[in-house]
Amino acid sequence: MNKKIIYAICMTLVMCTVIFASSALAGRILEQRLVETTIATFKGRAGRQMFSIPFDNRESQVTVSDLRVGYKGRVYNLEEAVELGVVYPKLFVFDNGKKQWKTLSKDDALPTGQALLIDVYKTDEITINIIGKFFDSKRPITTLSTGWNYFGKPSQRIVRVSDLCISYKGKTYNLEEAGSAGIVDGCISMFNNRENRWIRLSMSSIIPSGQVFCIYSYKSPVELRMNGLHPIIL
Repeated sequence: MNKKIIYAICMTLVMCTVIFASSALAGRILEQRLVETTIATFKGRAGRQMFSIPFDNRESQVTVSDLRVGYKGRVYNLEEAVELGVVYPKLFVFDNGKKQWKTLSKDDALPTGQALLIDVYKTDEITINIIGKFFDSKRPITTLSTGWNYFGKPSQRIVRVSDLCISYKGKTYNLEEAGSAGIVDGCISMFNNRENRWIRLSMSSIIPSGQVFCIYSYKSPVELRMNGLHPIIL
């Protein structure tokens, strides 16, 4: 075969390989971003505050020690914030199965789709920040059991209440259908940290990232999912 033809074929293969590798890398960068972001803001009330992580942590394994606390223009790690008297040294997660709060250690991975609780001692603005690689969830948010269940949205994309769906005994329902079928209460409420109360959301409401929500389930086990993710919120 002519040497020029062989050279041309080899160069084409090299270019194709580079383009493929670049595309694959770009895909990973879009899905996996190592950044610091504020996931919750508390102001005006000291005491117990609830929040959730806006990403799927089942792959990235961001731990409690990766949390940062913003206070009066500076950002501290959790231990420093405790020493300054800004927050309580313990972080808690709500176990939907046992219906109780459990203590997390500093090396524990932050749980995906679950409610987290922290005690704050100041009424000035306090932010909870995270440094990590963020993945949008493509799996169930959480598993519900009979009774009240807390959850968070493991995504930074726009998700409305009407985008939530329920999987039970091999069938998937939207929230209204699941309510009519007697599987869950067909509505959700969001916890307002500043007012220390629950607020019921309409079907058209956007589910904010970093917040905690509750839903009542009449059955167990039930999977709570997100359906039809919209463009990402940056």
